[in-house]
Amino acid sequence: MRLLQKILFILNLLLLVWLFVIHIPEFDLARVKNQSYFRTQISEIENNNSVEELRNIAKSNLFSIKRIHEINDEKAKNQFYIITLILVLQIFLYFNSRKI
Repeated sequence: MRLLQKILFILNLLLLVWLFVIHIPEFDLARVKNQSYFRTQISEIENNNSVEELRNIAKSNLFSIKRIHEINDEKAKNQFYIITLILVLQIFLYFNSRKI
């Protein structure tokens, strides 16, 4: 039984480390990526005189926002499953360690 606890503990730690590692690219510590992207988008809009071009830019921005939301939704589902698994492992280890 102790071997099972050690294996589950190691699995739990690996899942927590994996959750931490997949969120490292999400941090924008220098705040450079977003600012340069916004500047290019604003200059592109200001330089266009055609209403049709502005409509196309707005549509492409909406499609990219939709794609970003779909990606974030999928990531959130996966992370929810991992956190649920970690929680179940923690509860199992807690109640199992009290019996020993």
